Amino acid sequence: FSMPIDVTVETTDRPPDAIDVRLLRGNLKRLEGGYRIEDAGEGRIVLHWRGLVEPESLPPLFGELLMRASIADQFEGMVREIERREREARDAERGGARREAAP
Repeated sequence: FSMPIDVTVETTDRPPDAIDVRLLRGNLKRLEGGYRIEDAGEGRIVLHWRGLVEPESLPPLFGELLMRASIADQFEGMVREIERREREARDAERGGARREAAP
């Protein structure tokens, strides 16, 4: 069983260590909160989520399990996308630096 989450959110970056999130539209009754970024050293970061996610209507216990699994999937997908964009940015920087160094 799964419950797809289909939402559009607004994010507000608060450099250097926070991103706020709020629901604009979608199949949740409420979604608000934010991510906090913590330097874990050695080029690693820890991303913390704190917020409220409220589905439109689900049975209490079963609904909570579905929501947790779906949110975990969504979060993992977001992390993969962040990592992909970071790799692309690093690759572009390296390519740009090489082009600039060429005669």
